[in-house]
Amino acid sequence: MANIHTHRWQISRRQTLRGFGATLALPFLEAMRPLYGQKASSGDPVRMACLFMPNGVRPDKWTPSGSGKNFELSPILSPLEAVKEHLTVISGLTNKPSHKGDGHYFKTAGWLTCSTIASTTGSDVSANGISIDQIAAEAIGRNTKLPSMELGTEPITSGIDRNVNLTRLYGSHISWKKPEVPLPC
Repeated sequence: MANIHTHRWQISRRQTLRGFGATLALPFLEAMRPLYGQKASSGDPVRMACLFMPNGVRPDKWTPSGSGKNFELSPILSPLEAVKEHLTVISGLTNKPSHKGDGHYFKTAGWLTCSTIASTTGSDVSANGISIDQIAAEAIGRNTKLPSMELGTEPITSGIDRNVNLTRLYGSHISWKKPEVPLPC
């Protein structure tokens, strides 16, 4: 005969103590996670920055002199002297797919995807690829609170640029989570 004092909702003392143990351990386990970045084998967080300057920079003031580990920072990059040993500055690249249309929209939206954008006047945008910053965010930002951060100085612009028959949304996005999903900055 079943015990009438045993209810299905009752929890045994052993289950209660086990639950309390797990509950007490949670804040400590959370505190053990790296707060600001996935640790590299050396223990330092790994970071990547993609700087977009639509009007360009003077190459003689931006590009470091020399190559490899013996490069000299340019005047614009000189504030980074204290962390120079951790920097990799890439220059001399070209993005051929961005040469296929209007410079503003094709070069902005396709900058980090190296793809030709879809021609549209609506919100059905496509950069035809995931941007490299988002690929890096998946690889080195898995254990961070913010795998990627998109910052901008201008508001997102919509509407149609009738001069080139393209949506203005392409001019407001450089980062693409998916080919059809731009990340606002």
